[in-house]
Amino acid sequence: MDILKRSDVEQLAQSGNGICVSLYMTTHRFGEERQQDSIRYKNQLQKVKNRLEKAHMSPPQVEKFLEPAW
Repeated sequence: MDILKRSDVEQLAQSGNGICVSLYMTTHRFGEERQQDSIRYKNQLQKVKNRLEKAHMSPPQVEKFLEPAW
């Protein structure tokens, strides 16, 4: 996994290409918590989906926008 650098964040902030979403969450390598990571990820994506729809993005636009993340 690549480490996110300050220059990466600055580049994203300056892109000006409309809506951007960053999703950060702790993941686990071992144990029961690891099994829950995929569920937590899906829950976070659902929250993003809801926020985008509240921001007046149409459901088809939201689905297309989040397709790579799903």
